[in-house]
Amino acid sequence: MLITTCGAGFIGTKGRIVSVQLHRTRGARFHVSGLSWTAARHALARIYAALETIHLPRPSGAMTLHIGPTNHSIVEGSLDVPIALAMLASSGEIASDKLASLFSWGELTLDGKIQPSSPQSMPLHDGMEWFIPGSSARIQQCFIPLDATPDVPQEIPVYSPGDLYQACDALQGKGSLSRVNLQPKHLPSIQAKSPLLYDSIEGELLSKQGLVISAAGRHHMLLIGAPGSGKSMMARALVELLPAATDAEFKQFKQLHARRGEPYSDKGLRPFRQPHNQATAHALIGSWNSSGAVPGELALASGGVLCLDEFPEFSRNAIEALRSPLERGRVEIARADGSQTFNANGITVATANPCPCGHLTNRTRTCRCTRGEVRKYLRRISGPVMERFALHLETPSGQLCESAATPSGGPWWSMDGESARKAIRNVWEERQQDPVFHWPEQVEELFKKSMAKWAFSHRASRSIRSVTETCALLDGAIIENTGGIWEVSESNLILALQFRIFDRPSWLEHSFQKHWPEHHSTLH
Repeated sequence: MLITTCGAGFIGTKGRIVSVQLHRTRGARFHVSGLSWTAARHALARIYAALETIHLPRPSGAMTLHIGPTNHSIVEGSLDVPIALAMLASSGEIASDKLASLFSWGELTLDGKIQPSSPQSMPLHDGMEWFIPGSSARIQQCFIPLDATPDVPQEIPVYSPGDLYQACDALQGKGSLSRVNLQPKHLPSIQAKSPLLYDSIEGELLSKQGLVISAAGRHHMLLIGAPGSGKSMMARALVELLPAATDAEFKQFKQLHARRGEPYSDKGLRPFRQPHNQATAHALIGSWNSSGAVPGELALASGGVLCLDEFPEFSRNAIEALRSPLERGRVEIARADGSQTFNANGITVATANPCPCGHLTNRTRTCRCTRGEVRKYLRRISGPVMERFALHLETPSGQLCESAATPSGGPWWSMDGESARKAIRNVWEERQQDPVFHWPEQVEELFKKSMAKWAFSHRASRSIRSVTETCALLDGAIIENTGGIWEVSESNLILALQFRIFDRPSWLEHSFQKHWPEHHSTLH
């Protein structure tokens, strides 16, 4: 006797419908195909105990269990319910035709209750094709645990039986289950504190400009400044400026965090991740376990902000591992068992002190580091990694205070936080329309002279162009009668060039001369 039903399997975080087939005949052996014997043995132990506890018949005879297709990894516990229902159908408790178009998922406890397998292994996701494997027929109904939140099409009825006995009664027609309402809830808007951290930035216009440009263009930012100058607080202010996440983005945030076994708050804020500087390269990029690929900090911060505080204190491997993800906006994890690609399109903000003691640029405290120590410390951030950051910003001490009055209206860099957020949202919407930019001849000439003077690389020149165009979008200067072409001005380019100071060869010498001229003269 052959029983067929459907369950869930996945590769990495990509869930798929899998076929669960159970063949029963005379004998006493149990064969498994498409599932490890260890996982099958654990599932059978739970299923048999649950059947005996709730007084349902335990099937006898020789059985062969096949999970297909065999190229999908199966999380232990995720197929307890479909396997148990197939066993009950082989015993005649359930009509076999009721299971053919049923999708069920969940882990059984020993008293027969149905619960989700671990949050890390939740395989249901948006975009799953809800068809019976090997057939063009669609799934007709779903049984899922009460706490699961799958993205099931609205036309497919979803039920949440509390235990295996309720599921069996519903399929026998002896009882009924209430349909679960999976209507998406409206995502709450950002409930940021008032005033925003952005409104507390005082004394440095360039810092406010840098935050708005970074948020509007999703440009990575490198901050160097004395301890207490507000570098980490600027990173937190940046995530508050980002527009509210959409429902689809919010689902992705929850799914990625669930894959790591971590909850994600429902506050409407985009992700903000701040790993410790002892985090390894695998913690930042991602790793692989028995369940597949596990997202790292770059993937978890996708759509939000990743703050790498004390950046030079990270290991060399962790710093160099950021090269490709920062440039390409995605992380590819490849192992012998398979490969997985995660989005890494968040804004990375790296902060660093200017020297080991941190007081090179501090106007009130004396730096006791030698020139060699300063150079060795800053060289931990290699040139190729530094070039991945489009914005370089030096933060002086005493930049942030607890509260400050910021004028509203006027240019985008002098707006309050709420007005700046609206301008940033407008730039995001305009970017989705693939805007066209016009670079006047005099601006192009200034750009070429700047590239030659500072010997910027091709990658740096692309970053400067991108930041310049972001400034043009923030200015909102559209050429009249040209079909919506955006005009780039010299002031936009000059502002973008101000954010490339750390890759200039003379920056460190100028920093010594500016802040500690008498100390600088003793280092030669």
